[in-house]
Amino acid sequence: MSMWDSDYSPYTNPTTAWNNQLRQLSKQRQYREALTLYRHMLRSSFFPNTFTFPFLFKSCAFLSLPLTASQLHAHVIRTGSKPDPYTRSSLINTYSKCSLPHHARKVFDEMPNPAICYNAMISGYSFNSNPLEAVKLFRQMRREEEDGFDVNVGQVQLPVAKSVWHPSIGNSSFFLWSPGNPPKEVTDFFAQHRKQFP
Repeated sequence: MSMWDSDYSPYTNPTTAWNNQLRQLSKQRQYREALTLYRHMLRSSFFPNTFTFPFLFKSCAFLSLPLTASQLHAHVIRTGSKPDPYTRSSLINTYSKCSLPHHARKVFDEMPNPAICYNAMISGYSFNSNPLEAVKLFRQMRREEEDGFDVNVGQVQLPVAKSVWHPSIGNSSFFLWSPGNPPKEVTDFFAQHRKQFP
């Protein structure tokens, strides 16, 4: 593959051409090749933009490369790129998949408007077996929705549902339920941990 395929023309922004190749590698699950291509991109004196990094963060997440993810995060800052919410969401997901939920939460807390990233952060807590923080964040999101902020609650109910476990069964047991009809194990969980929720 090259930047010189049918998608390329003399009028194509070179960075866009590189991004197209990164996207194709990501779609084909060739994650190591995507990271290698990025190194070639830098050595060729082309600079990344906002659309470059989500493909790279996805590669780090699937390959579980926390150090590479941190280096890319630093590169976002050094290059002066202004990460959009989707780039930040990818970074939150990557840190979570690399078992670094504290790093993910730092990215989330630094966002001026984190509404679009609630799902990524709550899913991250679920992935790292931290149901209390997942539910706390879900409740925070609901309060923001009630205050008029643009938050899509429907997209984040499922990860929260997956996060709630019952101590008598074990951390590996998760529950899904229909709105308004939680099973007894879930209501018992909330009753037991009520004081821990704001």
